[in-house]
Amino acid sequence: MTELCRHPDLRARLALGEPLLLREELGEELARRVREAGPDAVRYVAIVAVCDGDPRLTAAAAEMLGLDSAVPTVLEARRLLTLGGQRHRLGHPLIGSASYSVLPPADRRAVHVAVAEALAPHSDARLRHLAAATLPPDGPLAAALDALAEQTAGRGAYAAAAALWEKAAGFCPGVAQRCDLLLAAARAAADAGEDGWAVRLSDRARAECADTRVASLAAATQGLVAMRGGSLASARSLLEEAVDGATGDDPDRAAYLLAELVTTSFYLADRHAAARAAQAATRVLTLGPGPMPAALCHMTIGMAEVLAGRSGEAELRAALTGFGQAAGARAAADATWSLLTRLWLRDADQGEAFALVDKQRAAVTLGTLPRVLMHLGRDRATRDAWSAAEAHYTEAVALALELGQHTEHAASLAALAWLEARRGEMAASRAHAVDASRLALAHDNTLAVIWSGLARGECALGSGDADGAITHYREVRAVLVAADVLDVDLDPGPELVEALALAGRLDEASQEVERFAGEAQGKGRPWALARAGRARGTICPPDHLDEVFGAALDQHDATVDEFERARTLLRYGQRLRRERRRVEARARLGTALRVFETLGARAWADQAALELESSGQALTRRDASTRLAMTPRESQVVELLLAGHTTRETAARLFLSPKTVEYHLRAVYSRVGVSSRDQLCES
Repeated sequence: MTELCRHPDLRARLALGEPLLLREELGEELARRVREAGPDAVRYVAIVAVCDGDPRLTAAAAEMLGLDSAVPTVLEARRLLTLGGQRHRLGHPLIGSASYSVLPPADRRAVHVAVAEALAPHSDARLRHLAAATLPPDGPLAAALDALAEQTAGRGAYAAAAALWEKAAGFCPGVAQRCDLLLAAARAAADAGEDGWAVRLSDRARAECADTRVASLAAATQGLVAMRGGSLASARSLLEEAVDGATGDDPDRAAYLLAELVTTSFYLADRHAAARAAQAATRVLTLGPGPMPAALCHMTIGMAEVLAGRSGEAELRAALTGFGQAAGARAAADATWSLLTRLWLRDADQGEAFALVDKQRAAVTLGTLPRVLMHLGRDRATRDAWSAAEAHYTEAVALALELGQHTEHAASLAALAWLEARRGEMAASRAHAVDASRLALAHDNTLAVIWSGLARGECALGSGDADGAITHYREVRAVLVAADVLDVDLDPGPELVEALALAGRLDEASQEVERFAGEAQGKGRPWALARAGRARGTICPPDHLDEVFGAALDQHDATVDEFERARTLLRYGQRLRRERRRVEARARLGTALRVFETLGARAWADQAALELESSGQALTRRDASTRLAMTPRESQVVELLLAGHTTRETAARLFLSPKTVEYHLRAVYSRVGVSSRDQLCES
């Protein structure tokens, strides 16, 4: 089993029904007992393994090879085989592979020929057995395997498709065609989340064909792999190489690569690489790409504009229009780009894109699923569905860890830490922020370092530790300055103003307000302007309170971030109470408290409640403890079931069994005190 974990190609061959070749000493030892059952016993057991226990196929192949008909009875008497009407079972899982391994190569080929002859003439299984029985080169067989791999990938079985394409390459007589098959295998392996295998396959293609096109295709796959699990700096170089090789002769492919390159630049917090990607995207647009690639080019340019501290709105909206016109070709993957674009705009309604990505999650390749889950989490975290966000982040962390995707692992951990800080789960937030920073620093993930620092600052500010918050936020500012990041949405200026004001350092707070407000004005987007308004309102003169906070709330109206709006209402209410405008303060503070309690932002809800009580209003706090006590997995189950999905559909989406879904649901029923989904919906 340890060997299988190290070699995904072996696992893929097992999935295709092919026995493994064991090491010589292990195979001989396991096959010794089989040999004692008679001269034909080893071949018979090998046939059983090759036929996956199918009695009809096994009997037909054994007869074709002229094996002694008494062999199966002898094997059963020795407890090496259990005969059955539906399926024969070997006494040990490795006996079949051992028997197959000790056969001479010619005998192994003869077994596959016999099995192939017993199968339907045009079946996929027959083709695979003929491939196992044939010595390369064989052009027609390579073409047939290529077609079968294409069909297999179309069904979403990417690991099996990679194994078929690799096998096809072994039979291909032409160097150029062989490299194309190896590159197709590499892409399928990457889609399956088998990044190490993908790199080995693309390295083979590079080694066999010194061609710029092959080098570009190989660099594309290796760049995506490096982006997910290696060095983001290496990913940037590889993707730039791939873009250079694709821009002239394949603008559509170049557009997809540019989308990956600008995303890599975002993780690196490298606005200069993003600017180069935008320049390349502008060139690609002049070449007349298709609707979807054109939309990706607009997205690339828009993201680069944002990283450069500008709005990017026109390009991002053009991308959204293009995504809508191109919908349907690769719906699940393309909807993910649409969701990302909407997140960058911040003021758009992400609901449609979120619903499409969530609905088609089963169609998303395993290799890209951690990134999709992280985006889904970011979407939910900027709205009013924090439990769903936590569930998406937690699943992204677990899957990224399993697949070795360090980039999404660090980013999802950092995003989870940020959310936990806002929910008042300080110990968990600090632990996740430390883990995310350590992982991010090892893989050039500047974005995750920034998010981790913001989480630490949130923990301190939410706990009333002004000095600690100032330290953490200034550390984030230092990272932003060192990386030359100009995107104001990553800047903790408004939070730093709150911490400085809390510490009584009003002169420093005033300087920070002016700096941040200028940068927010330069971007000109509602979310940035709303945060700048809150910062200004925190320290502005009393006679400007209504004007400043009113303008900030107007900007919030153009965004979907409920938490940020409630935060502004809290600061507004605090200032009004301190100016003895208690009745007006209560309205703002009461709204903020309701939002914080709905979200589960406990530390912030406590602040709002304290301010309300100080204003003279008696409170009966809302009890959201049952909802908050749900585990992330329970939250996922409840969200999907209440959205109308069946138990079986929910199980398929979450890679669980229906029984496990019912187990989680019963646990929630018990905790909330209900006995049906309708009652749960009302609770």
